[in-house]
Amino acid sequence: FPAVGLLIGGRSSVETIGIGPVDIIVVETDGSLEGVDTLKIVTDGAAALDLNIFEHSFADAMNHPMIEMRQSGLEALCRTCQNCPVGSICGGGYFPTRYRHETGFRNPSVYCADYYKIIRHIRTKVIAEASRAGVAHRFTELPALAPAMEQLNSVFRNIQACR
Repeated sequence: FPAVGLLIGGRSSVETIGIGPVDIIVVETDGSLEGVDTLKIVTDGAAALDLNIFEHSFADAMNHPMIEMRQSGLEALCRTCQNCPVGSICGGGYFPTRYRHETGFRNPSVYCADYYKIIRHIRTKVIAEASRAGVAHRFTELPALAPAMEQLNSVFRNIQACR
């Protein structure tokens, strides 16, 4: 799980977690250029960039607002994720799981609580192993899940807070 590397200061090598830039462009069989295929699960046209290999370059695709958003790190996330103690680790959750009709992709993932729990668990295990090995660690304390979930529930009640 890439969270271990992220917790100790590394960078993610996958698009599903972390705030590193994602520069995936899909070339469909008809030559159209799209964002990552999994965006197709959120709504019709979510992956579409309205570009194609016959009239556009890959540089054009990389400058598309949808692709640029996935390269903006914390700034691309909603305020809740920007302020979350694990936001820089989970990156707001996998991009397709953050979509809501009202606010687009600037939302916490539908798996937010799960990300929080597993990242806290992994962090605890990493600290325990580092201590047992005599390795110094500099982790800030993560708040308990209950206060974080209280904050998230407030956001979900009023999704406008993520705009």
